[in-house]
Amino acid sequence: MTTKRNTGIKLSQGKFIVFLDDDCIPETDHLEIFLTTAEPFSGKRIAWCGGVKFPSILVKQSNYYRYRNNCHFSKEKPFTTELHFTNIVTMNLLIEKKLLLEDGMRFNEDYIGYGFEDIQFGIDLMSRGYSLKPCSADIVHQELGGNIKKFMIKMYHAGRDGMPVFKSISLKHVDEIGQTKWLEPQDSNESGMHNLYRKTIHFVLDSNLAKIIARILLRFDNKKLFYSNTAYRFVLAGAYRDGVRARSQTRIMSAERANKDGWYT
Repeated sequence: MTTKRNTGIKLSQGKFIVFLDDDCIPETDHLEIFLTTAEPFSGKRIAWCGGVKFPSILVKQSNYYRYRNNCHFSKEKPFTTELHFTNIVTMNLLIEKKLLLEDGMRFNEDYIGYGFEDIQFGIDLMSRGYSLKPCSADIVHQELGGNIKKFMIKMYHAGRDGMPVFKSISLKHVDEIGQTKWLEPQDSNESGMHNLYRKTIHFVLDSNLAKIIARILLRFDNKKLFYSNTAYRFVLAGAYRDGVRARSQTRIMSAERANKDGWYT
Protein backbone atom coordinates (compact mmCIF):
# COMPACT_ATOMS: atom_id res chain seq x y z
CA MET A 1 0.00 0.00 0.00
CA THR A 2 2.73 2.50 0.92
CA THR A 3 4.76 1.72 -2.20
CA LYS A 4 1.68 2.12 -4.38
CA ARG A 5 0.91 5.53 -2.92
CA ASN A 6 4.50 6.71 -3.25
CA THR A 7 4.48 5.62 -6.89
CA GLY A 8 1.35 7.72 -7.35
CA ILE A 9 3.12 10.75 -5.88
CA LYS A 10 6.04 10.26 -8.26
CA LEU A 11 3.91 9.84 -11.39
CA SER A 12 1.31 12.53 -10.65
CA GLN A 13 1.37 15.66 -12.82
CA GLY A 14 -1.23 18.02 -11.37
CA LYS A 15 -0.97 20.80 -8.81
CA PHE A 16 -2.82 18.73 -6.23
CA ILE A 17 -2.66 15.03 -5.44
CA VAL A 18 -5.78 13.18 -4.34
CA PHE A 19 -5.27 9.84 -2.63
CA LEU A 20 -8.16 7.38 -3.04
CA ASP A 21 -8.52 3.70 -2.18
CA ASP A 22 -9.40 1.45 -5.10
CA ASP A 23 -12.73 0.37 -3.59
CA CYS A 24 -14.04 3.93 -3.18
CA ILE A 25 -16.23 5.90 -5.59
CA PRO A 26 -16.09 9.72 -5.43
CA GLU A 27 -19.41 11.56 -5.40
CA THR A 28 -20.11 13.69 -8.47
CA ASP A 29 -19.08 16.95 -6.77
CA HIS A 30 -16.05 15.38 -5.04
CA LEU A 31 -13.24 17.04 -6.97
CA GLU A 32 -15.07 20.36 -7.27
CA ILE A 33 -15.48 20.56 -3.48
CA PHE A 34 -11.88 19.56 -2.85
CA LEU A 35 -10.49 22.19 -5.25
CA THR A 36 -12.87 24.94 -4.13
CA THR A 37 -11.82 24.27 -0.54
CA ALA A 38 -8.08 23.96 -1.17
CA GLU A 39 -7.37 26.67 -3.77
CA PRO A 40 -7.74 29.67 -1.40
CA PHE A 41 -5.10 28.05 0.83
CA SER A 42 -2.60 27.34 -1.95
CA GLY A 43 0.94 27.37 -0.58
CA LYS A 44 -0.25 26.50 2.93
CA ARG A 45 0.77 23.19 4.45
CA ILE A 46 -2.66 21.62 4.77
CA ALA A 47 -3.79 18.06 4.12
CA TRP A 48 -7.51 18.06 3.34
CA CYS A 49 -9.36 14.91 4.43
CA GLY A 50 -12.66 14.17 2.71
CA GLY A 51 -15.63 12.32 4.15
CA VAL A 52 -16.36 8.61 3.88
CA LYS A 53 -19.71 6.86 3.82
CA PHE A 54 -21.10 3.48 2.88
CA PRO A 55 -23.96 2.74 0.45
CA SER A 56 -27.18 3.80 2.19
CA ILE A 57 -28.98 0.59 1.26
CA LEU A 58 -26.30 -1.48 3.02
CA VAL A 59 -26.36 0.79 6.07
CA LYS A 60 -30.13 0.29 6.34
CA GLN A 61 -29.97 -3.48 5.91
CA SER A 62 -26.88 -4.39 7.92
CA ASN A 63 -25.75 -3.58 11.46
CA TYR A 64 -22.16 -4.15 10.36
CA TYR A 65 -22.34 -1.45 7.67
CA ARG A 66 -24.18 0.80 10.09
CA TYR A 67 -21.27 0.49 12.50
CA ARG A 68 -18.70 1.09 9.76
CA ASN A 69 -20.60 4.13 8.52
CA ASN A 70 -20.76 5.57 12.04
CA CYS A 71 -16.95 5.47 12.27
CA HIS A 72 -16.51 8.19 9.63
CA PHE A 73 -17.47 11.82 9.12
CA SER A 74 -19.22 13.01 5.94
CA LYS A 75 -21.55 15.75 4.71
CA GLU A 76 -24.30 14.22 6.83
CA LYS A 77 -22.04 14.00 9.90
CA PRO A 78 -19.56 16.87 9.56
CA PHE A 79 -16.33 17.04 11.53
CA THR A 80 -15.93 20.71 12.31
CA THR A 81 -12.60 20.86 14.11
CA GLU A 82 -9.02 20.28 12.99
CA LEU A 83 -8.10 16.61 12.77
CA HIS A 84 -5.57 14.73 14.86
CA PHE A 85 -3.19 12.29 13.17
CA THR A 86 -5.37 9.45 14.47
CA ASN A 87 -8.26 10.85 12.36
CA ILE A 88 -6.39 11.24 9.07
CA VAL A 89 -8.29 9.89 6.05
CA THR A 90 -5.65 8.67 3.60
CA MET A 91 -8.30 6.89 1.56
CA ASN A 92 -9.68 10.32 0.59
CA LEU A 93 -7.05 13.02 0.96
CA LEU A 94 -5.94 16.05 -1.07
CA ILE A 95 -2.57 17.72 -0.68
CA GLU A 96 -0.51 20.16 -2.75
CA LYS A 97 2.15 18.25 -4.67
CA LYS A 98 4.80 21.00 -4.69
CA LEU A 99 4.83 21.19 -0.90
CA LEU A 100 4.86 17.42 -0.56
CA LEU A 101 7.96 17.18 -2.75
CA GLU A 102 9.69 20.14 -1.09
CA ASP A 103 9.29 18.50 2.31
CA GLY A 104 10.34 15.06 1.07
CA MET A 105 7.07 13.63 2.30
CA ARG A 106 6.37 9.99 1.48
CA PHE A 107 4.46 7.12 3.01
CA ASN A 108 6.85 5.10 5.16
CA GLU A 109 7.60 1.90 3.26
CA ASP A 110 8.69 0.08 6.40
CA TYR A 111 4.97 -0.67 6.72
CA ILE A 112 4.59 -3.80 4.63
CA GLY A 113 1.70 -5.53 6.38
CA TYR A 114 -1.66 -3.98 7.21
CA GLY A 115 -2.19 -1.17 9.67
CA PHE A 116 -0.92 2.15 11.04
CA GLU A 117 0.81 3.40 7.88
CA ASP A 118 -1.90 6.05 7.61
CA ILE A 119 -1.43 7.23 11.19
CA GLN A 120 2.33 7.31 10.58
CA PHE A 121 1.76 9.55 7.55
CA GLY A 122 -0.34 11.86 9.72
CA ILE A 123 2.42 12.02 12.33
CA ASP A 124 5.02 12.77 9.67
CA LEU A 125 2.87 15.50 8.14
CA MET A 126 2.22 17.21 11.46
CA SER A 127 5.90 17.02 12.41
CA ARG A 128 6.62 19.09 9.29
CA GLY A 129 4.07 21.74 10.16
CA TYR A 130 1.04 20.47 8.22
CA SER A 131 -2.52 20.89 9.47
CA LEU A 132 -5.04 18.10 8.93
CA LYS A 133 -8.41 19.58 8.09
CA PRO A 134 -11.79 18.02 7.24
CA CYS A 135 -13.50 18.65 3.92
CA SER A 136 -16.98 17.71 2.67
CA ALA A 137 -15.66 16.01 -0.49
CA ASP A 138 -17.22 12.59 0.12
CA ILE A 139 -16.50 9.15 -1.26
CA VAL A 140 -18.67 6.03 -1.04
CA HIS A 141 -16.75 3.04 0.28
CA GLN A 142 -17.80 0.02 -1.79
CA GLU A 143 -16.84 -2.70 0.68
CA LEU A 144 -19.17 -5.24 -0.87
CA GLY A 145 -19.59 -8.57 0.88
CA GLY A 146 -18.21 -7.22 4.13
CA ASN A 147 -19.07 -8.55 7.57
CA ILE A 148 -17.72 -8.44 11.10
CA LYS A 149 -15.84 -11.73 10.69
CA LYS A 150 -13.81 -10.36 7.76
CA PHE A 151 -13.16 -7.09 9.55
CA MET A 152 -11.88 -9.02 12.57
CA ILE A 153 -9.21 -10.55 10.32
CA LYS A 154 -8.17 -7.04 9.33
CA MET A 155 -7.83 -6.02 12.98
CA TYR A 156 -5.86 -9.20 13.68
CA HIS A 157 -3.30 -8.16 11.07
CA ALA A 158 -3.18 -4.61 12.44
CA GLY A 159 -2.25 -6.05 15.83
CA ARG A 160 0.17 -8.63 14.48
CA ASP A 161 1.84 -6.78 11.60
CA GLY A 162 1.16 -3.04 11.75
CA MET A 163 1.65 -2.09 15.38
CA PRO A 164 5.14 -3.63 15.80
CA VAL A 165 6.37 -1.36 12.99
CA PHE A 166 4.57 1.63 14.48
CA LYS A 167 6.19 1.03 17.87
CA SER A 168 9.63 0.72 16.28
CA ILE A 169 9.23 4.09 14.54
CA SER A 170 6.86 6.14 16.71
CA LEU A 171 6.90 4.57 20.17
CA LYS A 172 6.36 7.92 21.90
CA HIS A 173 3.02 8.29 20.08
CA VAL A 174 1.52 4.96 21.22
CA ASP A 175 -0.18 6.64 24.18
CA GLU A 176 -1.91 9.05 21.78
CA ILE A 177 -3.82 6.46 19.76
CA GLY A 178 -6.73 6.09 22.14
CA GLN A 179 -7.83 2.86 23.78
CA THR A 180 -5.63 0.75 21.49
CA LYS A 181 -2.72 1.44 23.84
CA TRP A 182 -4.36 -0.76 26.49
CA LEU A 183 -4.38 -3.73 24.10
CA GLU A 184 -0.60 -3.76 23.94
CA PRO A 185 1.71 -5.76 26.26
CA GLN A 186 2.55 -4.34 29.66
CA ASP A 187 5.14 -1.58 29.96
CA SER A 188 7.80 -2.40 32.55
CA ASN A 189 7.50 1.12 34.00
CA GLU A 190 3.72 0.99 34.32
CA SER A 191 2.10 1.88 37.65
CA GLY A 192 0.28 -0.74 39.69
CA MET A 193 -3.25 0.49 38.93
CA HIS A 194 -2.54 0.84 35.22
CA ASN A 195 -1.01 -2.62 35.19
CA LEU A 196 -4.09 -4.08 36.89
CA TYR A 197 -6.39 -2.28 34.45
CA ARG A 198 -4.40 -3.59 31.47
CA LYS A 199 -4.36 -7.16 32.79
CA THR A 200 -8.11 -7.07 33.38
CA ILE A 201 -8.75 -5.91 29.82
CA HIS A 202 -6.46 -8.60 28.43
CA PHE A 203 -8.09 -11.30 30.56
CA VAL A 204 -11.56 -10.45 29.24
CA LEU A 205 -10.54 -9.95 25.60
CA ASP A 206 -8.36 -13.05 25.48
CA SER A 207 -11.28 -15.25 26.54
CA ASN A 208 -13.83 -16.64 24.09
CA LEU A 209 -16.32 -13.87 24.88
CA ALA A 210 -15.37 -11.68 21.90
CA LYS A 211 -15.76 -14.59 19.49
CA ILE A 212 -19.15 -15.52 20.98
CA ILE A 213 -20.39 -11.95 20.61
CA ALA A 214 -19.03 -11.88 17.03
CA ARG A 215 -21.10 -14.94 16.14
CA ILE A 216 -24.20 -13.27 17.56
CA LEU A 217 -23.53 -10.07 15.61
CA LEU A 218 -23.00 -12.06 12.43
CA ARG A 219 -26.12 -14.18 12.95
CA PHE A 220 -28.41 -11.21 13.62
CA ASP A 221 -26.75 -8.68 11.33
CA ASN A 222 -30.07 -7.68 9.76
CA LYS A 223 -31.85 -7.17 13.09
CA LYS A 224 -31.61 -3.55 14.25
CA LEU A 225 -32.40 -4.60 17.81
CA PHE A 226 -29.00 -6.30 17.98
CA TYR A 227 -27.00 -3.20 17.02
CA SER A 228 -24.46 -2.08 19.60
CA ASN A 229 -21.51 0.16 18.87
CA THR A 230 -19.84 -1.10 22.05
CA ALA A 231 -20.26 -4.74 21.01
CA TYR A 232 -18.53 -4.13 17.67
CA ARG A 233 -15.66 -2.29 19.34
CA PHE A 234 -15.28 -5.10 21.88
CA VAL A 235 -15.18 -7.78 19.19
CA LEU A 236 -12.59 -5.88 17.12
CA ALA A 237 -10.47 -5.31 20.22
CA GLY A 238 -10.51 -9.06 20.80
CA ALA A 239 -9.34 -9.68 17.23
CA TYR A 240 -6.54 -7.15 17.69
CA ARG A 241 -5.47 -8.95 20.87
CA ASP A 242 -5.31 -12.21 18.89
CA GLY A 243 -2.86 -10.46 16.58
CA VAL A 244 -0.78 -9.21 19.51
CA ARG A 245 -0.48 -12.73 20.92
CA ALA A 246 0.48 -14.07 17.48
CA ARG A 247 3.53 -11.80 17.24
CA SER A 248 5.76 -14.19 19.16
CA GLN A 249 4.79 -16.99 16.78
CA THR A 250 5.62 -15.15 13.55
CA ARG A 251 8.72 -13.81 11.88
CA ILE A 252 9.27 -10.15 11.06
CA MET A 253 6.98 -9.11 8.22
CA SER A 254 8.66 -9.12 4.82
CA ALA A 255 7.30 -8.51 1.34
CA GLU A 256 7.50 -12.24 0.66
CA ARG A 257 5.64 -13.11 3.84
CA ALA A 258 3.07 -10.39 3.29
CA ASN A 259 2.26 -11.96 -0.06
CA LYS A 260 1.70 -15.31 1.63
CA ASP A 261 -0.28 -14.58 4.78
CA GLY A 262 -0.75 -10.81 5.02
CA TRP A 263 -4.08 -8.99 4.91
CA TYR A 264 -3.68 -7.99 1.27
CA THR A 265 -3.30 -11.56 -0.04
